[in-house]
Amino acid sequence: MKTNASIRLLASLGFISALLSACHKEIDFVFSPMSRHETFTVQTGAHYFLPRKTGAMGSATVLMFAANLHSDTVPSNAEEVTRYNGVNKLFGFNDCKSWDPQKNSARVGWYFHETKELPNDVRPLHAIDGKKYVMDVLPFVDHAAGDPPHEYDVKNPLASIELDRFYQYKIEVGTDRYVFSIYDGSALLNSITVDRHCTDNDPTKLVDFPYFGGVGTAPHPMTIDITLLDQI
Repeated sequence: MKTNASIRLLASLGFISALLSACHKEIDFVFSPMSRHETFTVQTGAHYFLPRKTGAMGSATVLMFAANLHSDTVPSNAEEVTRYNGVNKLFGFNDCKSWDPQKNSARVGWYFHETKELPNDVRPLHAIDGKKYVMDVLPFVDHAAGDPPHEYDVKNPLASIELDRFYQYKIEVGTDRYVFSIYDGSALLNSITVDRHCTDNDPTKLVDFPYFGGVGTAPHPMTIDITLLDQI
């Protein structure tokens, strides 16, 4: 399915860097435009994956990308599991002219958590100190009117994913809703609709990049690959 949903990189990097620094004063990074494919790494004790990038959607209605969470994105022992106390952010965009993702944004989150093995369970499971865990991806929406501002449902994920492989994602923007979809190649695995709480159709939505947290910081270095797509 062909679309005009490619990412348009922002040229005014100085202006954007100043705005982003105002939103995140603890950051002191040099921002550069995102390429079609990027590999992001977070260091021990940090939230933000590097390199820091800038980019904006060239479409008001859809963002498509492929993402690969490396095997180092899971904890290696029970102590590290305690740092995975929230939904981490994979990729998405700020909406309705917001420069702060906690005001209005739509992102795919990733959530590593304990689970119980089910009969005939086909989910990719991870064993740590005798317990079973799974890596889920799910819609994560922020909006200024929310109380709390975060809207997500860890009991209703898009999918439980394998590590060290690419899945394809689509976030479609409607008048009053977002539709999050995950694909394995061109095969649709699941779609979930989430309410949208603003109505601006500005196409220059600032793209949001990988972030570890919640509250906890990364217990060790981790790597995520993101590739921008024009079609799925």
